[in-house]
Amino acid sequence: MDIPRLSGQHASVLIKQLMDIRSDLRVNQEMKDYMFDSDLTLQDFADMAAYLQSLPVVGNIEQGPPELVTRGQALYASDCSGCHGEHGEGRAELFYPMLASQHYSYLLRELDLILTGERGNSNPAMPPILSNLSADDKRAVAAYLAQLPAPGRTVTPESPR
Repeated sequence: MDIPRLSGQHASVLIKQLMDIRSDLRVNQEMKDYMFDSDLTLQDFADMAAYLQSLPVVGNIEQGPPELVTRGQALYASDCSGCHGEHGEGRAELFYPMLASQHYSYLLRELDLILTGERGNSNPAMPPILSNLSADDKRAVAAYLAQLPAPGRTVTPESPR
């Protein structure tokens, strides 16, 4: 699935991404027409982001190969957790997205877009880190992140909504 899971994502991250799409800093043709709707205000973006952040993370996520999870965990711990958090929770104050419980194929696509510069608005520290990862390494990191529960945001059948 090439569409990101947005429920539970940090509002600050969502607002930044929407504004970056609107200002052509982030390349996302599917969203561009929506971002240029003249009736949308900054408050509308803030309201949408706050709503999405408030939603519980529920449902099934596209998973990667389970045999890659252990390798992905080690790679994530050494190369990614310093910015994106030990459990993939991200850092709202720095606009670092929550990566836990994100679709496997979306993560793979975004890693490649960041590495090639085609995403447009990635943190400049990311391409050098990603250039050290093989294709199998990227698949392993994505598999690890896809199977992680969203920290503090996941609703299970046993927990109240």
